[in-house]
Amino acid sequence: MAAKNNAEEIYSIAKSLIGLKAWNVVKLYGYSSVIDFGKPTRNHVGNIIGEQQVYLQHTYRIEVGNEVIVTSFSAAANSKNAEAIEQIKSKQLEEVEIIEPSLDTVFIFEDNLKVFVYNAYFEGGADLAAWRYIYPVNNVLRVGPGPKYTIDSYFDL
Repeated sequence: MAAKNNAEEIYSIAKSLIGLKAWNVVKLYGYSSVIDFGKPTRNHVGNIIGEQQVYLQHTYRIEVGNEVIVTSFSAAANSKNAEAIEQIKSKQLEEVEIIEPSLDTVFIFEDNLKVFVYNAYFEGGADLAAWRYIYPVNNVLRVGPGPKYTIDSYFDL
């Protein structure tokens, strides 16, 4: 088997989201948000979450058509902008693009809604990843910081 480059391996994991609808979007602390996909399930504290989750951890922007509707920085500063991320809810993910060499990522949803995720940090620990994807069975793909990624067990974190 030929060696995969970073974008190919990341895409081979993230493509499992294609065709799924985002059924919950939650604004978290700071600049972070989480998008729930897949079958609803209970986490270890009893909260209902998606079987698959994408965490937008630092720097991102959301566009519809040719209009920027929110950035992570404006979402943190303005509750109206934070509500704009709700537009992702009920949208089907149509494609995921991984851009090399930075590993910046574009999540493309129906109705021309795009989420651009940028690697804001090029050094540091896993907590500075640009985004992470929790997927069955208990795996975590972290993209960033910088042009690197890790795949871990959720229980090893």
